[in-house]
Amino acid sequence: MEYGPISFYAIFIAVVVLGGSLGGLLQAMRSTSSYKFRKPKFKSANSAAPEYWDLGGFGVILAGVISAFMAIGVLTMAGAADFSPVSKYAFKSYQNGEHDSHHQNNDEILIPVAMFSSAHNDNAVEINRIIKVVVEHNLKRENDSITGSDKAFWTWIKIFSFSILSGFGGVGLVSSAYKRYVGEDEFNDIQQKVKEEYEIARKNTVEIALQRARELIANTQYDEAIKVCDDILTNIHPNHARAIGIKARALSRDGKLAEAIKLLESALSISDMSESVRARMHWNIACYQTRIDFSEGLPEELDCMVRTLGEIRSHLERAIALDEHLRLKLPDGESDLIVLKSLSSRGQDWFDNLVRAQ
Repeated sequence: MEYGPISFYAIFIAVVVLGGSLGGLLQAMRSTSSYKFRKPKFKSANSAAPEYWDLGGFGVILAGVISAFMAIGVLTMAGAADFSPVSKYAFKSYQNGEHDSHHQNNDEILIPVAMFSSAHNDNAVEINRIIKVVVEHNLKRENDSITGSDKAFWTWIKIFSFSILSGFGGVGLVSSAYKRYVGEDEFNDIQQKVKEEYEIARKNTVEIALQRARELIANTQYDEAIKVCDDILTNIHPNHARAIGIKARALSRDGKLAEAIKLLESALSISDMSESVRARMHWNIACYQTRIDFSEGLPEELDCMVRTLGEIRSHLERAIALDEHLRLKLPDGESDLIVLKSLSSRGQDWFDNLVRAQ
């Protein structure tokens, strides 16, 4: 049995991979456990439940192969297993750093034919002795070769067996390790599902409450609408932007414009608010302020109202910057802002410029 180092490595890897895979699959077939590894956590402590790599079929094979290579490496380094019967054939002629393909594992002695043709009676005895020694040597080499091949074969079987046992045990170890925290993870999964269901239920509850508040406003039941919004802000979500906006609408319809403006201005500091909702708040502040100061139309002298007009203009510009569609509402009969259309006749055309700007 002769092969070079490359062939030896190829055969060795193939045997270990096959054995480890077979052992891992056998362990997976006899067990009903899941084979999962937790992913490394790079999230904050209050993030979602831990995520996993599910080993699956490929992962089980990989775990078995890795376990097989590790086990054989440990056995070899500890001297508990001798694999030289398979490795010596590959490295025998490389021990001195050179490869001799003509003499590799070839120790057979050949007797020249000329020795027999030139033989005489005087040296016949010596020739017979030489022949006997050579034949014995060649027979011994042949027996050693057969014995070495047998040893190599059974060594490969031993490596294959070790690989199967290692793969079987390695995947079993993964299963045991997972079982230690599977209860905790199942609890975390259930807890996460409960949180998700709660969020869905809470959103549904909020939507129902907001719709009820809108209906109460439509029925001029402003105090009841305000109570519904307060209940959302107190018990469900303290910074719910739409609940604040609907409450401000109820206050404005009830004639409490200053309270509505104050409520909306305090809500502008909320960070988790969509741009459309923030735009609507700026818009409503401008509308409510216009109703407070110009419900009877623009005064004859605008000098005393420059600051108020500047605040209204600022809110309108911010609203349009956040939601360009609001620009279309400026010239179309918005009751609270229609009075500003006459500003151009007083030498101030910023309202008309907002309408015309592209």
